[in-house]
Amino acid sequence: MKSNFLAILHSVFSLRTLIPAIVGLICPTVQAQTSYNAASDFALTQGGTNGTWFYGQTASDTDNTFIQYTLNDSTPSPCAEGTYQRWFDNAPEDPYPQIARNNTAVSCLEIPPGALFLHPGPAGQRSVLRWIAPTAGTFQVTGVAGRQNAGTTTDIRILKNATGTPLLSGNIDATSEQPFNFTVTVAAGDSLDFSLGWGDGTYQNDGSILAVDIGPPVVACQPPPANQQVWLPGENSTVDVQSGDTRGTLAGDATYSPGRVGRAFKFRHPDPAAPDL
Repeated sequence: MKSNFLAILHSVFSLRTLIPAIVGLICPTVQAQTSYNAASDFALTQGGTNGTWFYGQTASDTDNTFIQYTLNDSTPSPCAEGTYQRWFDNAPEDPYPQIARNNTAVSCLEIPPGALFLHPGPAGQRSVLRWIAPTAGTFQVTGVAGRQNAGTTTDIRILKNATGTPLLSGNIDATSEQPFNFTVTVAAGDSLDFSLGWGDGTYQNDGSILAVDIGPPVVACQPPPANQQVWLPGENSTVDVQSGDTRGTLAGDATYSPGRVGRAFKFRHPDPAAPDL
């Protein structure tokens, strides 16, 4: 399944500039503007690399008050040369809740290279990635929360200023992931919380992979053709939005990167001298 799906992705997205109608992305050129990527901006300093990302938790599942983590470390990876950088509460021997990044070049413990990993705490604490808007405006928020393994039962909750009805909420159990793609208008200093909890009321197997990209609103594309069979936008997700099929997964070194419009799939060429797709 993985190899077949990757072959499909490779054939579709390596040709996206030649046959864009396949994926419904017939769009004008978008000028480069500032975007904020949770994984690439990650750091062991509150604020991340650009002063917008903060790492913390809540005291319980029902309390959305954000509490910054005060502990962090960089530990050797058990899978390959490299490290895990992590923010956490509690002692390093039992560092949960936590937010971590796999800094190796390979998947480890089912966490893709360069990806963020969140795990809630044993007393119901939610692990929270917070973004603070540096300026007022309307932003496109895209991403996905995906289960680390088949036993994951996490839930995700996205809140503006930690109050009110969530912009998105959902469980990661029956489906392998919860993608999101929406616009939000904020004032400078407003917050967006990406909060991961227990989901089913138990603490076991609740690690999740979280990808978040925040940037300028996506320019509207032309409508997809009526006979389109598959639509894989690549917005930090492998979901086929035409059929709603969520079974696809990335394999090998396939990942996501900024595209001409929103996010896109990225395929690493096995030859280091050759360009990525």
